[in-house]
Amino acid sequence: MQSADHLVASIYCSADSESGWYPAVAAISAGLGANTSGIQLRDPLNLAPPQVLVAPGWTMEAKSLYRAHYHAVDPFDAIARAGAPGTALITSRFIADRDLERTEYWHDFASRHGTGFHLIGANLGEVADDLAMIGFGRPKGAGDFTEAQRRQVEALLPHIRQALGLWSRLQAAQSDTSQAMLMRNALGACVICDGEGRLSLVSPAAEALAVLAGLRLEAGQLAFNDPSRQAGMMVLLARTAAGGTGGTRIVAPDALGGAIIVHVSRLPQHHTPDAGPPHPVLVELRVVRPKLPSAASLRVMFGLGAAEAEVALLLAEGMEVEAVAARRGTSSTTVRSQIRTVQAKTGTSGLRELSTLLLAMGSPGRG
Repeated sequence: MQSADHLVASIYCSADSESGWYPAVAAISAGLGANTSGIQLRDPLNLAPPQVLVAPGWTMEAKSLYRAHYHAVDPFDAIARAGAPGTALITSRFIADRDLERTEYWHDFASRHGTGFHLIGANLGEVADDLAMIGFGRPKGAGDFTEAQRRQVEALLPHIRQALGLWSRLQAAQSDTSQAMLMRNALGACVICDGEGRLSLVSPAAEALAVLAGLRLEAGQLAFNDPSRQAGMMVLLARTAAGGTGGTRIVAPDALGGAIIVHVSRLPQHHTPDAGPPHPVLVELRVVRPKLPSAASLRVMFGLGAAEAEVALLLAEGMEVEAVAARRGTSSTTVRSQIRTVQAKTGTSGLRELSTLLLAMGSPGRG
């Protein structure tokens, strides 16, 4: 398998429709010794045909037959749906070989089209209104997957789900050409480093965007031209590597084509997702619209209260929880409670996702 850092970078690049999901999924599949693999978006009730985003190793005929009928009798689908989202499952632990061989799915479809007898699969959770599924298969006689391989897949699942969320938002933005182009220009602009900014991977897109962001990627070290911004980012990197949740910062509000923001998030330890700190850190550069939405628009769109809307906007500007509490003359506990309410009302799962949503909603013409 490719190095874990390169796989993570290729997963985030997959969110851009011009890159697509094939390179990343095919690379993971090859590293696992799988002959088939795929990502699907499924109807939560399994009543409608799935949307197949990518299916390395599948023939066109197999994909057509699967969508027409066999998705409804796929025992692997039932196993993944029953599992906890984000947990990779070796399906032989849930269905015996002899029982699988008796199913309509295997007898009439999979055995004839080579779509896999042994499988590692996972329910990735909901993306928009669909249930995302991923799987990697081997033919009968090729041997089952190992626990170590299951853990390798599970370590990548949070990144795949996050990239699917980016992909979904990009698809939704296609009706707004300017927004879609801004998002596309920055997707895949990823840097991976440690808590002191030492670089282990820089994607080509990040190199291209670094100059506009006032970012230096020299001598294996991440640094900013602005000393005050450098100090703040180093604190954020160190906190994130030590187990913090990360955060969002606006690093170039007046860059050509829109503001440039930086998302900082913690990566799981590769091959040991439950390991403690220090953690690798993912730094994503993205071009967004330079203005935040108004508090009034957030109240109308999401049903936020006045205080909740103000807290959401302060966080999107890059303020820490403690700073927001000081600004509003309240406690950090109150602010954290308001954050949980805001995330529930906006359907976001973290501060990074909330900031991305608000920044993407902004209007250049707002005064």
